[in-house]
Amino acid sequence: MSRPVLSILAALAGAGVLSSAMAAKAPAPPHLVSAAPAKDSHVEWPKQVHLKFSAALQPASLVVTMIRPDGESIPIAAPLADGADNKAFTAEVKQPTQAGPYMIQWKGLSAAGAAVSGDYTFFVQ
Repeated sequence: MSRPVLSILAALAGAGVLSSAMAAKAPAPPHLVSAAPAKDSHVEWPKQVHLKFSAALQPASLVVTMIRPDGESIPIAAPLADGADNKAFTAEVKQPTQAGPYMIQWKGLSAAGAAVSGDYTFFVQ
């Protein structure tokens, strides 16, 4: 191969390595750090759901849903930030729940605009 072709190939390979290294430094998307009721916990009727994330979320984007054992949603208030860092949120549960397994689902946007979501189950006694 000629010297210019080798130079171009080396530059392209170096750029690929560089862009891979830059992508590796991008912050991880926020994930759920703690919740109340907690995952797999057995609790009395919860009046609130508390969620704490590893990084900030856009408060207006966060939607929290509570799913009954029959698959229907329970009315829950829009979550409110528990501080200026936008990592912790509280949502009021608007109606009492019955005994059984419940799922909390959440979705929103990170402070950088990346879509994030998750869910977990807990049990009402």
